[in-house]
Amino acid sequence: MRRCTFIIILLAALFTSCSVTRHIPQDEEVLSRVHIEVNGQRTGNNGTLRMAVAQSAYHRTFGFLPMSAWIWHNDSVRAWHRFRAKLGTKPPVYDEALSIRTDNAMRRALMNQGYLDAEVSHTTTSRKRKVEVTYHVTTGRPHRVHKISYMVEDPLLEPIIKADAAVNAQVHLKERLDRSQLEAERTRLTSLMRNQGFYDFNKEDISFVADTMARDKRVDLTMLVSGIHNRYTVRNVSFVPDFNLATGQRSGNPNYLRVSVLAENCYIRPGDLYSEEAVRKTYSSFSRLHILKYVNIRLEPADQPNELDCTIYLSPQNPHSLQFELDGTNTSGDLGFAALLTYQHRNLFRGSEAYSATLKGGYESLSGNVSGLVNDNYTEYSFENQIDFPRFLFPFMSAERRRMFTANTAVKAGYSYQSRPEYTRIITNVGFSYKWSNTSRTLYHTLDAVDLSYVYLPERSEAFLQIIQKAGPISYSSYTSHLILASAYNLYAGNSGRSLMNATQNVSRDLWSLRFSPEIAGNMLYGISKMADFEQSNDQYQIFNLPFEQYARFDVDWSYSKYLTDRSRLAFHLAGGVAVPYGNSQVMPFEKRYYSGGANSVRGWSVRTLGPGLYKSENSSIDYFNQCGDVRLDASIELRSRLFWKFEFAAFVDAGNVWTLDDYEAQSGGAIGPDFYREIAASWGLGLRLVTDLVVLRFDLGIKAHDPSKGTGSDSWVLTDPLSSHNRTFHFAVGYPF
Repeated sequence: MRRCTFIIILLAALFTSCSVTRHIPQDEEVLSRVHIEVNGQRTGNNGTLRMAVAQSAYHRTFGFLPMSAWIWHNDSVRAWHRFRAKLGTKPPVYDEALSIRTDNAMRRALMNQGYLDAEVSHTTTSRKRKVEVTYHVTTGRPHRVHKISYMVEDPLLEPIIKADAAVNAQVHLKERLDRSQLEAERTRLTSLMRNQGFYDFNKEDISFVADTMARDKRVDLTMLVSGIHNRYTVRNVSFVPDFNLATGQRSGNPNYLRVSVLAENCYIRPGDLYSEEAVRKTYSSFSRLHILKYVNIRLEPADQPNELDCTIYLSPQNPHSLQFELDGTNTSGDLGFAALLTYQHRNLFRGSEAYSATLKGGYESLSGNVSGLVNDNYTEYSFENQIDFPRFLFPFMSAERRRMFTANTAVKAGYSYQSRPEYTRIITNVGFSYKWSNTSRTLYHTLDAVDLSYVYLPERSEAFLQIIQKAGPISYSSYTSHLILASAYNLYAGNSGRSLMNATQNVSRDLWSLRFSPEIAGNMLYGISKMADFEQSNDQYQIFNLPFEQYARFDVDWSYSKYLTDRSRLAFHLAGGVAVPYGNSQVMPFEKRYYSGGANSVRGWSVRTLGPGLYKSENSSIDYFNQCGDVRLDASIELRSRLFWKFEFAAFVDAGNVWTLDDYEAQSGGAIGPDFYREIAASWGLGLRLVTDLVVLRFDLGIKAHDPSKGTGSDSWVLTDPLSSHNRTFHFAVGYPF
């Protein structure tokens, strides 16, 4: 407690000694805050009106800490001060001319939203060389669309435009006269025309005339479509598959792609009307091919009227690549090394199939007493193969059907040999999977049709056997030979951010994602065993003298990031899962069970040190096997705010735990029950992130708040000594936790 008091006093002294105006000339004032009042009501800072502000106040981390302004220094002589100037941000010196410019910009923004009679003014208050500006906005009643008419110069276009507008128009009666909606309508109609053969149609051919002279702020809107336009068809489609970017000439190797591959990825067909959407799809489809470095599509008028010739230029890259990595290790004086060799072929069967082969090997010597152990060193080597086909490999699926999806098929096989002092393990795996998305890229699917894993342990030391037998059936079954034949499906939906602007409301740039992941294993093998009346060993059917696992598992994961300002956001995360063994399995395989704690879970605990339920750790190697479960729950809320330079500060609260479905003796208190909510662990903490264009480096300090291993009474709330080594955990990770 004394330590916390000292830190609080130290931080308070540090903050009070800092001043935003310290390095600003005495005759100048800094802009401290900017407020916007719309019709007498103060609004948030994320609307389109906020975007019209010409001069922003200095940023406050979490809304009250002007860290970036504190760090900045105006001295360019000393190296330390120059460094501070680069890290920090100079506090903005208030400029009245910029406030006047903001008045005008807000007025224009409101007019664009239909508030043609809007009025904007500003007032300022000054205290201790800090200025607060308040913009007063009176919107008035908006002008609304009363009538829509069309004047189309080209008689060929008129019926198309009117028929489409009756169903798909973005501008409607009684809505505000919104300029953004008018622009959206221009863009939509331009795409419509260019997708129906009108190659020379442009957005500039569409304009609007608004008659605002009527009473009651009613607007008569007229759409003008000018020009006479020809409808074009595609005459020829030709390929230059060996185009050299450097020379602009052909390289002399045109047959590296099969003709069928060129045809399948091209959506532009001779005899079809010109379509801008077909051009876009063709670009997208060819850009997915691993062998291609550059794609360019040229459309030129042919020597016949109303016809186009299409030429598609493709530039290949080197199909071969080789990568080698070598690492050295030193674990308590035991020296070792690891090597990784990866070969890739980007065009294995002349269809841009990507083949990769990875050979990995590692060795580490073992000193000390090695009596009773299987091996006196750590040895591991593995070989993995994978082929990615940039299309669906599915029988009876037509080429036209395949073209409806952006798809990938993967076939993989691997072998791993692990020789450890405690045991020797061999793992063989084979997989066949599909990945695809719809053309709008809003839904992503992954289907692991076949995922076969064969785990074989030919040797185990007596000491290791005693440990896993003491740990219970979960750990023991995990270190026995077994077979898993599973199938899994993953559905991901999400967005990459949107910007929906309204003059008096907020700009929404919210990010969200939702993932569903069901998985089943062993059903087919169990059915075969039952029908063939195979004999059981230890109440389990076996295939090739190996017991196989049978289970069902379902996971769901949701995250949402709400933008508060342009430099801060509030992120939410909720995830859960349940795994049920049945039939041929009494417990879930260890590698398929859930664990809690760690940099992406409840951050008051390190990875695999929380749960299940009320389980109390024994601080031994057994905990690694026992601190896992069949049910998982995770929930987090995190406030992220820009600090200075590329640094971001975060404050978070996490909650969650794992539970078992059955009451196992080795996992006392781990079974889920009606009072499971009282066993949910909670932690809070602070984080520092370095955000660059390439990577996010994350440093988090998680502090326990509710520890279910101490029971469900008052002792489980561990808030009195948050900085104790037993109650805090540091995490370093790459990327955001969610």
